[in-house]
Amino acid sequence: MTLLNYSFSRGTLWIGRGNKSIEFDSRNALFSPITDLFNSLQPKRIYVYGGVTGKAYLCTLRAIFHSDLESFQITLWKRNNQSPWEDYLYPLSRTFGPELVQSRYRRGRHFGWRRFQVSRHLPNYSYQLGIYLVSDGKDLVRLRASLEALSVYCAPATVLRVICPAQVSASAELRSAYPQWEWIDDSSIYSADTRFPISKKKNLAFDKNDAERVVILHERIRLHAEWVQRLFKNARFFDLYTCGLFTQDGRRYLDKFGIRFAGYPTLKKNHYFLTWKEDNAHQLVDGGLFVIHARALGGHRFDPALHWGEMEDVDLVLRMKQGGSLVSFDSKNKAWSTTDGHFSLASGYGLVALYKIWIRRLSWGYRVARGLERLKAIRG
Repeated sequence: MTLLNYSFSRGTLWIGRGNKSIEFDSRNALFSPITDLFNSLQPKRIYVYGGVTGKAYLCTLRAIFHSDLESFQITLWKRNNQSPWEDYLYPLSRTFGPELVQSRYRRGRHFGWRRFQVSRHLPNYSYQLGIYLVSDGKDLVRLRASLEALSVYCAPATVLRVICPAQVSASAELRSAYPQWEWIDDSSIYSADTRFPISKKKNLAFDKNDAERVVILHERIRLHAEWVQRLFKNARFFDLYTCGLFTQDGRRYLDKFGIRFAGYPTLKKNHYFLTWKEDNAHQLVDGGLFVIHARALGGHRFDPALHWGEMEDVDLVLRMKQGGSLVSFDSKNKAWSTTDGHFSLASGYGLVALYKIWIRRLSWGYRVARGLERLKAIRG
């Protein structure tokens, strides 16, 4: 856990100095406690000192971004022997964009500071949570099972929507059995291209969305009975949210993972697991359970040129991270997958864990992985 010192007086909040502190998990980018602090104090002026660096600094910026502050000053103050200015300015500008205007600055012999004004209009949402089930409509038994499992989350602040083919969305039987669900016809996304347009299908959720937090999930995903309650308790504010994801027999399943590219980005890739306690700076998000805050989403979309099996989820996450967003990992929440055809990891710390957590992330791990795949194919 990270302790962030602060003090507050007469509308001014100092971050990085003070006799008070707030605790949060910077390694897993769980910055909701900092956002709660900004919302409770409502500062007009925020000073961030140069000693706040790395993930703690990034979490502070994202906490401000997700707060309900609309007009305020941010002043960055640092000594000349601390990290270079671009380490502070790049994420700041990527976070607030054109809403950020520098008003004053000073470069001294031993220290310098820059002052910015932020003026923004915060969006309003009809719902706190939107759950979008993505279905191909080929297995109605599985679809019904998903609808049954997710219907428990029906609440006034939650909207439930399923994206499916026209013949399914037009079914009077299904609409009658599940009146709490809204049905989105995906007929418009198909063309002569024989590849499955998964990006276009998921973008229908973003185009339709009027909820503050968006959950897009495949039919194979099952959420913990208290998943929504734990989401709001542990990580009410986030950019991209992930949690523990398991197979039905208890193996980890693409939850907190990264990808090592041994060649040019997207070439010679190796998935690897991160431990739940290590820093998640390189974590990505699997598209089977994609949870995103609408404010962080902004104009981002899945690239419609990317189809099933073309890393549309990795592409969107990398673009959002380049824009300043963080991936939050909540180890206290759980979901399950009814299929296990992807990268998984059994519990324990044996040779398999050594290989899937540590060896595969190394520069030469790609050669080891391909060698094992060839050996497996030979043994057949």
